[in-house]
Amino acid sequence: MGMLNRIHHLAGFHSASLVMDVWGGWVVAASLCLFLLGLTGIYMWFRLYKERWIGSILLAVSLGYSLTLILLIRSA
Repeated sequence: MGMLNRIHHLAGFHSASLVMDVWGGWVVAASLCLFLLGLTGIYMWFRLYKERWIGSILLAVSLGYSLTLILLIRSA
């Protein structure tokens, strides 16, 4: 638990450890990939009209799942 806590408090690329700098680089790369995935999803949402109902269902289920997890984590 201490390691996970420390990883989330690391800021920037100027730490004392090369491993933590590499970790920061991977976090940046993963964040950019997720951002790009979201942008392409929004683009496809407006391009494919027939599949919007599937996207609406998946979006509603995902929102419900996320909110449930947030409530369960906060109540623990």
